[in-house]
Amino acid sequence: MLKLEAFAKINLFLEVPGVRPDGYHELWTLFQSIGLSDTLSFEPTSGEILLACSDSQLPVDTGNLVYRAAVLLKETFKVSRGASIHLEKRIPIGAGLGGGSTDAATVLRGLNELWELKASPEELESLGTQLGMDVPFCVRGGTVYAEGRGEILRENLPIPSGWIVLVYPNLFVSTQKVYQEIDRLPIGPLQKVDKMKAALQIGNLQDISSSLFNRLETASFSLYPQLESIKSQIQSLGCLGSLMSGSGSSIFGICESVTQAESFAMQLSQKTGYWCQAMPFID
Repeated sequence: MLKLEAFAKINLFLEVPGVRPDGYHELWTLFQSIGLSDTLSFEPTSGEILLACSDSQLPVDTGNLVYRAAVLLKETFKVSRGASIHLEKRIPIGAGLGGGSTDAATVLRGLNELWELKASPEELESLGTQLGMDVPFCVRGGTVYAEGRGEILRENLPIPSGWIVLVYPNLFVSTQKVYQEIDRLPIGPLQKVDKMKAALQIGNLQDISSSLFNRLETASFSLYPQLESIKSQIQSLGCLGSLMSGSGSSIFGICESVTQAESFAMQLSQKTGYWCQAMPFID
């Protein structure tokens, strides 16, 4: 049996400079892997793709990105063999943490190994764009600056050791509604990622924290005011910086140490009743 971890992501930076000719929004974003993961287990079968999941609410057929990723790889490389896949789900769904994307990416990596296809990481990243715009990053992982719709991976960057406190308020955010709202709202001066890149190169956690930015926060906070309240509570504890991930609903705060992150997670959990965890950056 082959077992792989599928790590969640946050966005340390996310700007929306405009709408593309194809109608989608252009993004400038900095992805960061974090130490929250689902686990996928793989075993060979004679030809079928079989999927089981610890979360009974998730489908185990073409309605699941994991299943579609397996079928895509099998058809692309004309593989006669199959696989039995078990998904142990821990990343909250609809939380802006890339749970579905990272699971799909891990299927591409796992079955590439199980079926001995020898596809390069670049081939898997390219294939991942057929499944979702976050999938190429999730194949690569680490700290990556991306453009396009998030699928064009421009630059790998270093990240110092660091911890976050992550809060998920059990709220599903409609990404479509958030982008509709951002189109309605006036856009201020575009923010450049240069300051964040410089802070990452130096490895200064304070400067990284002061460079956090997410253009979608204004729209999401307008639609879901409780998210702004959560961010305020995180900041009031004394985090170095706080930000919403993606279009929400997860909010994170950067902490000075694992001890501080664990303490803040406990305080926030007791105060809000929400899902709160401490976890590290993954490089």
